[in-house]
Amino acid sequence: MPYYDYLMPGHPLPSFSSWRKAAQFVKAVVRDQDRLVAYQHDIAAWWQQYKIRLRENVSSFVSLGLDGSFRSSLSQDWHCPKRVRHQVWRLSELLKHASTASLQERVGITTRRVIARAWS
Repeated sequence: MPYYDYLMPGHPLPSFSSWRKAAQFVKAVVRDQDRLVAYQHDIAAWWQQYKIRLRENVSSFVSLGLDGSFRSSLSQDWHCPKRVRHQVWRLSELLKHASTASLQERVGITTRRVIARAWS
């Protein structure tokens, strides 16, 4: 799946579209110790460099933020929505990441909370 491709572009981590393909990969690599060691080396080396670049990127971002470089991009009138607007906002954010079952559960929880607040 492309999850790690989006999170960490250029990574050497093997990824698979099915458990069957993953199992085939593992069986093949276990039989070839040189290949296994090469994978381990490539991943470890990439991870060390990734952490260095990530640390530099975060440090740069924080420094730029402290210098005010992002001030013009920030909305001066943004505020956290209140009450019903807040719940609608939360649900819209959850919609971006939720499955149908988890969404139904969250809608039920939120509905019960809104009703409970209305009665209190």
